[in-house]
Amino acid sequence: NQCLTEKVEELRAAVEHYKATLQEETNRNAQIDAYLMGLPTKEEHTDALSRFKLAQHHATNLEGKLAATNSKLEQYESKLSSATIQLKRFEDREKMLQTQLDMAMQRLRSQSGTSSSPGVSSQVTPEFVDDLHRELNRYRSSFEQVKKVSK
Repeated sequence: NQCLTEKVEELRAAVEHYKATLQEETNRNAQIDAYLMGLPTKEEHTDALSRFKLAQHHATNLEGKLAATNSKLEQYESKLSSATIQLKRFEDREKMLQTQLDMAMQRLRSQSGTSSSPGVSSQVTPEFVDDLHRELNRYRSSFEQVKKVSK
């Protein structure tokens, strides 16, 4: 009887030990489950990956557009530089033609005022003055076009 009582006590102690171990394992499993529940699912991971790839593709497209825009900007800056140089040439040419025209008109007036003054060239004709006017107008027109392009 005593032997059986000791056996029962041993078995009860073993059962209590197994219960405590089982409770610890249950708690540990609950913690693991809670951790796993916080992790993204395969679908969530796949969705995040596809959004990342889409954003990456969009960034690559934007980089390409930026490179193309920078290239065009360089071309336009080059054209602007050329147009500015041409504009300066046209301005200088216009000033020179205006000076020539003014001098020709002055000679023409002084020649018509005194028909044969010494030192005044008799080769300045109204046709020459008209030619200068046309050339000046042509340069002014080109000058205005270049100004429009360079804005």
